[in-house]
Amino acid sequence: MTGKSREREGKGRKPRGGWLTLFGVLLVAAGAGACDSLLEADLPGALVSGDLNDPRLAETLVLGAQADFDCVYDNHVEVMGFWTGEFYATDNAVWLLEPQHRLNPYWETRWGDGTCEEERAHHNGLQTARVQAKTAVEFISGFEEMNPNEQNFLIGKALAYEGWSIQLLAEDFCQVVFDGGAPMSREDGYRAARDRFSQAVERLGGVTGSRQAEANTYRYASLNGRARANLMLGEAGSVVADASQVPEGFVLEASFNDAIARTYNNIYWQSNIDFGVILSWEYAPGQHGGMPVPADAELLGIFEPTGEFDPRVPMIHEGLGVGFDAFSDIWVQGKYLSRSASIPVTSWEESQLMIAEVEGGQRAVDIINMLRDRYPELAPHDFASSNEAEIQAQVRIERKKELFLEGTRMADQMRWDEPFPQGQSPRGQPYNPNVVGCVPLPDFETLTNPNF
Repeated sequence: MTGKSREREGKGRKPRGGWLTLFGVLLVAAGAGACDSLLEADLPGALVSGDLNDPRLAETLVLGAQADFDCVYDNHVEVMGFWTGEFYATDNAVWLLEPQHRLNPYWETRWGDGTCEEERAHHNGLQTARVQAKTAVEFISGFEEMNPNEQNFLIGKALAYEGWSIQLLAEDFCQVVFDGGAPMSREDGYRAARDRFSQAVERLGGVTGSRQAEANTYRYASLNGRARANLMLGEAGSVVADASQVPEGFVLEASFNDAIARTYNNIYWQSNIDFGVILSWEYAPGQHGGMPVPADAELLGIFEPTGEFDPRVPMIHEGLGVGFDAFSDIWVQGKYLSRSASIPVTSWEESQLMIAEVEGGQRAVDIINMLRDRYPELAPHDFASSNEAEIQAQVRIERKKELFLEGTRMADQMRWDEPFPQGQSPRGQPYNPNVVGCVPLPDFETLTNPNF
């Protein structure tokens, strides 16, 4: 059974990667000592550190932050997919099995502290994107002779990427640390992200002329980001106020291409070519590691009540024993079908589902059916209920399907206090019983920090 991802508006974003290599001005390592490293980087012969104060490089600074965020985003989706049980590994590669089983070496090896080019490394990558965006804001804010409209656009865009980098750090990790400072709680991380999103909304709201359309894209992304931060903080009224402003068709994507390794969508390679990353029994039927699907598995790839495959959860059945082991029935994702396939970061669909979760009742029922109605095979099957517990349970299911492999699963599972896998995986290996939930900060972030 093969499924294809639905085409969504908002394509055509600049491809990730290459900006840092091309311009050579943003070679920053994130983490405890990263803040001061921008001016310490080795620059190509044509540039000296003082050149970074040139307003003509303002957009380059922001594109560098965007490139670094895009570079790490597929790692965020894949690693958190292992962590929450969306994916399984079919081979014995430790870099797959460690995040799958929540083992300490995952966050203490290069998968925790590596750069974004290293598959499944994402803490350092998110910190790099954050620092790049923060640095861009600081430099561009000092360009006194810059056109105010252009300045507001570039600062607002950089703030949006800083906000999203902080938001994901808070969603994934048990603490958030900025630049070797004191550790922050996840809740304080969400507040910090919300602050950046608020600044971005203000900056981008007044942009006019040729930059207005792109400014609107990042303003909507910031409204959604602020709504998501408030959703995690339990501030319901603010969620609806922001999410309601996001128009149908909006999507902000992390972009990829097949030019160089840094810019690959590695989910496609690991899943669809290598068969090392397969969908778990949360989604797919068949044998998983030689074990049948448990009776209580959700099987999100199936649409009930019809029993047919759900178009929002595209899966490709490759067959039994064609992966690294001889006993797993290989189901791979069908949403990202090339190394250049983009990944949504946030969208109108997410806006609507946040509203549904917060407001509940008939508003949630209407949103569920509105989203379903875009698919002919789902449209005849309206959801109907007046029981709030039943409605909320269905909102969660619809969110898992609608935002399939878009990087939201970790935050949802933490917010809903859903159980993480326990006991043994389908491979017969134990999950780490001492780590259930958020990812601990890696030692490289804590050992040299006097605040720990």
